[in-house]
Formats: sequence, C-alpha cells, structure tokens
Amino acid sequence: MSRFKNFDGESGPREAVELTANGVRVTTASYANSQKMIMLRHKNQKFLAPWTARPKNSSHENYVFEVYAQGILVGQIVLWGFQRDEDMPDTCSISYWVDEDNNGKGIATNAVALTASHVFESLGIQILEAPIQPHNSASIKVVSKLNFIKTKTIVNYLEVDGKARNHEIYELTPQSSVPNGFIMERHNP
Repeated sequence: MSRFKNFDGESGPREAVELTANGVRVTTASYANSQKMIMLRHKNQKFLAPWTARPKNSSHENYVFEVYAQGILVGQIVLWGFQRDEDMPDTCSISYWVDEDNNGKGIATNAVALTASHVFESLGIQILEAPIQPHNSASIKVVSKLNFIKTKTIVNYLEVDGKARNHEIYELTPQSSVPNGFIMERHNP
C-alpha cells in the first residue's frame, strides 16, 4: 500500500488500483518499479520535454499510476490539482504520457479512459480536466476520442521547459463520459 496526504493533512493508506482494458493496464505506482520509471522517463526525455509541465500550487493529493501495454511499462498518468469545495463541483486534473516507441497505438486513449472511469466512480470527482498545449495534437486527439470538451484557454498556465505556456483546458464529466467501447475491468491486486 502506498501513502498519501488527505485534505486535512493526515497521512493515510491508499488502496492499490489496477484497471485493465484492451491490453492496457493502469496500476498504482509502486516503489518497486521506480527505477524502471526513471529509466523510461530518461529514455523519453527529449520526446517529452516540449510537453512536460510543472503544475502550479497543486493540492497535496496526487495519484500516480503506471501504464502498461502487453505487460510492459510504457508510461505514466498523474492526477493532481484536486479541488474539493462545498460550493463547487469536485475537480482534478490529469496529465499523461506514453513512451515514444508506443505512441499512436491507442495506449494513452485506453489508459486515460480507464483512469477517468476510476476518477468518477471511486474518487467522487465531478469534472476531470486535461490541460493541453494548443499545438499538442496527439494529446488533443486522445481527449477528443473520449468526449472531453474544450472549455477555455488559460494564458501562461503551466511552466514547460522553463517558460510559462498557454494551455487549453478540456473537461470530462460523468455525464459526458467515456464512450462505449472503452470497457473497464477492476482487479484487486
């Protein structure tokens, strides 16, 4: 079991998550795989540099997932920026990446679909946001396939490669959620 900080600052256990569909598996990140993830990120450093953002003052609640295709570690998903307020819908942001050698194979689309289902069903989130740079056509394609809707553009939103960059915000709600064909199976690891 991994640990995390609750909104009240208390530390507590987090149940392991394993989601699968269409040959893609999304699991809670584990310390045992941290070296593999470091090596994968290093291998993809140039490929990811134009897209890797540094979130602004995010809440302390973050969820990090490993993405596997055919049993091989190929990427990562991070849920961050949780906002829980009585007067507003519960919201969080999603960031994701897949190894350059595995891009364009539907892995990111399936992984984001699995994670979106988990966010709505298990975490009680009502709006999932994906901040994407306007020229990141691959990521825009992923969210478009999953019925995310572009809601706004924020100027100088996140820092990428040392500079504040504009980001388009795409949103998904349980009502506009993942289309049929992205079927999620739950496993208890």
